[in-house]
Formats: sequence, C-alpha cells, structure tokens
Amino acid sequence: MPQPITPEITPILETFVGEILPAVGVSSPYNPVVHRLSRTKKVYLLVERNSGTEVVAKVYQGSHALEVRDREFANLKTLVELGFCKGSQRVVCPYTTLNQPVVLFMERAKGRDLDHYIKWAIRRG
Repeated sequence: MPQPITPEITPILETFVGEILPAVGVSSPYNPVVHRLSRTKKVYLLVERNSGTEVVAKVYQGSHALEVRDREFANLKTLVELGFCKGSQRVVCPYTTLNQPVVLFMERAKGRDLDHYIKWAIRRG
C-alpha cells in the first residue's frame, strides 16, 4: 500500500525524483510512489511506475545517525569498487545520501527483504 506523503517523506521523494532518477537514466514525466518496507524501521521503497525503477531509502535515527549512515555508505561503495556488484551474492549499489532526514539511498535487491527471513527463522525456531 502506498505511503502517504508526510513532511519526512517529501525530501526523500524530491531526492528520488530530482537526483536519482535522472542519474540512472529515467526520463520524465515521473510517476513515483512510496511504500514502507518495514514496520519496525523507517525503510521505504521508492518506485517510479513508468520505468519500474526501484530504490530503497533507509532512514537513520538517533545521536549517531550521520556516523552510522556515512559508514554504511562508505562500506557499500568500497565493496562495489572491489567488484562485489555482480552475480547473485552481491551487495546493493549505494546511490546518494540526504542529511535532513538522515537517509541512505540504494538500489533494491531482488527477492524477499531481510524482515521476511528473520520472521521465517523465528517461526522455525
């Protein structure tokens, strides 16, 4: 179900439409929609419906949000630069960051999300 556009989501959507979509070669007009991926964390799936482009926006909170986000962004970039961006056992490509709110934008990994596997493991014991 699409997420309502709130003051927190507005800059996330603006970055998606204004920076990321042009950078990955998607032409306007854009038809974006936002979905929440996690009930416990602020992780959003941004979808441009005309092209099918999907991007994940992960929001960081707390006193060390910038540090944690920047470390994760740098680690992902390093792994991509080392060649861990191909094949089925690869890391997602980080696109950009936003400071207000503190967000990391990255490509969406195909398949089920991590929450699915955590719930599956819990149910299985």
